[in-house]
Amino acid sequence: MGRHICLSIIYFGDMMKVTQQMKDRFNTRGNEHITSVKRNAINLIHGILKDNLDIIDISDFAIQVSDHDSDKFEYPNYDVQVFRGWQAYSKRRGLELAECSVEDEALICKTVFDHVKSNSHHPEYWDDNITLEQYSTNYYEQFDNPDFYVVDGTLMSKEGIAEMVCDWTAVAQEFGKNSARDWADEMIDKRWRFTPEQVNFIYQIINILETY
Repeated sequence: MGRHICLSIIYFGDMMKVTQQMKDRFNTRGNEHITSVKRNAINLIHGILKDNLDIIDISDFAIQVSDHDSDKFEYPNYDVQVFRGWQAYSKRRGLELAECSVEDEALICKTVFDHVKSNSHHPEYWDDNITLEQYSTNYYEQFDNPDFYVVDGTLMSKEGIAEMVCDWTAVAQEFGKNSARDWADEMIDKRWRFTPEQVNFIYQIINILETY
């Protein structure tokens, strides 16, 4: 367990083309998402202090959230994350997807795997047993696949869980909802496994963010 460092050389196949339009979209959406996560973190801290709760180390949490998703904007991840973001954007809107080879799809999955293994607000960071091959099944959300690997998040820190819920909430807000409750209901024990105490803590954070 700990920060995962990718030492592989990144290679773009002939099909993966990153345009300025893709970069502009990624930069706008990515920075808005990070701002939303940090706003949620501020609201969470406000709720914790107002309700006089002692549930996380606020200083450690604030430092951790200040670096949220920064690696997506760094070499060698940036162009791959840009292309991945454009594919997701196009798919949601029924637009034609940019050409992408099998090799490029594998590179995208590898880049996302490196991200979740390098950032402690992802349960995958805390699971030493998950492999890239296992994550490849998870990445495409093949929940019915007998090889689907339910990630073990039982070692997550409370600060990591709190940032995770702020992240989930930011994505929900992007799509017009004000809470991560539906996502938590759907994915806990399906995509990620937590202890009963952690599950209670996740919903405690959700409750605070719904209130403040």
